Amino acid sequence: MNPIVRSGAAARAGALLILLGPLVSWVAEFITAAAWQDPPYSPLYNWVSHLGLTGPPQTAFGQVANSPLGAVMDAGWVIYGTLLIIGAFLVFDPRKGTRPIIMILAVLAGVGVSLERTVLRVPSQPTR
Repeated sequence: MNPIVRSGAAARAGALLILLGPLVSWVAEFITAAAWQDPPYSPLYNWVSHLGLTGPPQTAFGQVANSPLGAVMDAGWVIYGTLLIIGAFLVFDPRKGTRPIIMILAVLAGVGVSLERTVLRVPSQPTR
């Protein structure tokens, strides 16, 4: 039976990228949350999705969202998804019998994380 995981520098780099992805998104979240002052962001009250809302203040489900660094939050999640996909291709070797479902799930997870921040948004309406 052939190993489906690469060995060597490529595998170590891929594993590092897979681990760095969530760290990048967390740093982006902390930076964005710290910049949100009016009204102050509270992780116990506000949704994390509000951190990515850009533009004028918006109200979603009774919560005012006004993220001055929404692009930082969005970029953090897009980078996370990209690192996940690249890391998976560096760790797993499709030529040596990696089941296609592993690579399909890795790509879907990476694309899903990226799309969640760039396309899918919390329904909102202009603040009155």
